[in-house]
Amino acid sequence: MKIEFEKNIDGFQQARKLKMILEHYAHSDATDKPTLLLIESILEQIQTFTSDPEFKSFSQETRVEDDGYRLYENSRTFLNRLLSSLRSLAGPSKKEMLLGRQRQELLERAERAEAMAFDALAETTEIARKRDELTAELSELRQKSD
Repeated sequence: MKIEFEKNIDGFQQARKLKMILEHYAHSDATDKPTLLLIESILEQIQTFTSDPEFKSFSQETRVEDDGYRLYENSRTFLNRLLSSLRSLAGPSKKEMLLGRQRQELLERAERAEAMAFDALAETTEIARKRDELTAELSELRQKSD
């Protein structure tokens, strides 16, 4: 099986999401040996795709280097407070922008999870309704056969 992703940020994110799903499924008890081999093959393809030098900036973009920030936060002198006030007038910092993007991604992921949960609940209700109909039909057929 060969899986292809678009060579852009959307393809990169789709590959990462598929990787998370497959890794989760690979660690479940329901995975048999042939399925596990297929999952490993797909994970290798995803690893090859995401390790492309073109995507190096995408994977590094989510990492936060906050050593300097922590040092700055721990020493709140008058000058630092003044600089902080000036920065707040200039707009959000790179870290704030990054945290905002990460927050947005988490919100979108939560919305998708919520939609999937509602879809699963609707499907479960439909299956239960069909089961009840079939049980009633089976009882009716048994009564007719007796």
